[in-house]
Amino acid sequence: MGLSGSAASDLRLITIAVLGLDQAGKTTTVKALEGVPTDCVTPTLGYCLSHITHKNGKINLVDLGGVSTFRDSWKHYYDDSHGFIYVIDSSEMERIEENQSVFEKLLQEDKVKGKPILILANKQDKPSALDENGILKALNIEKLLDQHKTLCRVILCTAQSLGRANKINESITHGFDWLVKTINAHYEDLRRRVDNDVQIKKQIESIEKSERAERVKKIREERANQSGGQRENDDDIYDGTENPYIPIQQAIRNAEIRNSD
Repeated sequence: MGLSGSAASDLRLITIAVLGLDQAGKTTTVKALEGVPTDCVTPTLGYCLSHITHKNGKINLVDLGGVSTFRDSWKHYYDDSHGFIYVIDSSEMERIEENQSVFEKLLQEDKVKGKPILILANKQDKPSALDENGILKALNIEKLLDQHKTLCRVILCTAQSLGRANKINESITHGFDWLVKTINAHYEDLRRRVDNDVQIKKQIESIEKSERAERVKKIREERANQSGGQRENDDDIYDGTENPYIPIQQAIRNAEIRNSD
């Protein structure tokens, strides 16, 4: 499932966000899908963008950090996503309630509703791991999916290679195939939705940027009037023009430019 020599223009472009709590195995899952060793994986801080080809799709995998302080930032990546992978450590019983809360909040997002979600119940090699029925019950999945009209599949897996050199867990392959197939089955609708959401986000960001610039201008004018027209140090004024969240499409273009150098 790694990069192939197929012409990019012949492939559908699909973006999938990979979500879940910290230490759930998101980055390990992404590495497995890339076909690279999963032995030495470090937790993702912020986000990491990977590219793979899969059958008739060129897929961008956006691995989003799962620490609690970063989860509110996930919403900045929903617009661009055609589907989602939610990874859960099925053996960590003490965080089941936290997982249920985070998953429910995810499904309530307008930019997520109606998009397919693959739930990977990871770390099935551990004795305490929940089975499929346990995951369905613990996350209240059936009720939430019916309420939010979202397509979903639960797959039991072990993302870690378990000593088998670069061999991806077959269940992950099976689940990923389902997700890509489901996205392809609804691709035109999802593509139009993503394009529309991204365009709206750009318009909102443009308006907010103009409003911030106007506020900064007003503050500077007021300070100049108070100081008799002399310029004062205004380093404490933040104009907010730098967006810390790079849009996925821009990140993809940046990566393509780096690879072409």
